[in-house]
Amino acid sequence: MLRTHRLEDAKRYNEKALKIEDSGGDTFGVPDSLILAGHIAAAEMRFGDAHQFFHRVLSGPSPDAPLRWQAEAGLAGVRDGEKRPMEANDCTCKPSIPLRRHDIPLTTMSCD
Repeated sequence: MLRTHRLEDAKRYNEKALKIEDSGGDTFGVPDSLILAGHIAAAEMRFGDAHQFFHRVLSGPSPDAPLRWQAEAGLAGVRDGEKRPMEANDCTCKPSIPLRRHDIPLTTMSCD
């Protein structure tokens, strides 16, 4: 519903999901709901709320890489929406996990 610009519907359904998740009914979906809440808040130009939602994902119990990337991209979008594009690109990245693929050393990047 967010993609179809039905923000009110998306917000209502996501708030219901967060209430269920926060009550312990479904903790697995919390990060996804927080990311969606961040996007909804950003679309409504509530950048402070969006920032908090994305940071809750990042400060949660070890978010997996795709969730972390989504939250970081959401934060960059918030900074861009706040007309702070230089800060949107401001990410101090450091190598975190060495990988090897087809005998080519690769490194994932961790942004703090």
